[in-house]
Amino acid sequence: MTIATVAFDVDGVLADLQTAWLARYNKEYNDNLTPEKCLTWETHKYTKPECGKKYYKYLDDPTIYDEVLPTSPNALECVKKLRKADFRVIFVTTSVISAAGAKFYWLKKWGFNKEMKDYVEATDKNLINADALVDDKADNTNKWWSQGNKLSILFTRTHNAWEKVPYYHTNNWDEIYTILSGGVE
Repeated sequence: MTIATVAFDVDGVLADLQTAWLARYNKEYNDNLTPEKCLTWETHKYTKPECGKKYYKYLDDPTIYDEVLPTSPNALECVKKLRKADFRVIFVTTSVISAAGAKFYWLKKWGFNKEMKDYVEATDKNLINADALVDDKADNTNKWWSQGNKLSILFTRTHNAWEKVPYYHTNNWDEIYTILSGGVE
């Protein structure tokens, strides 16, 4: 399969949103929840009962991205190498309305992206015309994979480490580059 366009999810793949998100929760609820303790996608199930789904309110504040760091310095290196090898790299992310655009500015701040043309906010990532998807949500990579000729990489995080998938499952940026550049069959 020839890959020309790679779609990267932002949160959990490039941006370590969960650490900043949990820091806000821990401060407000006097807790010590860490990403390692969150074994499924539904993080609210690991919060104190008095918090529950209120946990998601932190996403309504776009300033949370002022506290978010990249998942790894190797993430930017991989994106740069892909671009240098003539791949089109786009960023596809789900966003709440009140924080729309915040991730674009985060990507710009950290050097991942400079132009809006390579940034898309979409809840259904299957609407995007790309050849490969790197995402940390198994529902997204499973749907992508089911389209047949679409390359999926489930970016390994604690909440998906247990997932068994018929495609790639890694968070090693050198391996991701090798997979995307055709070095792995």
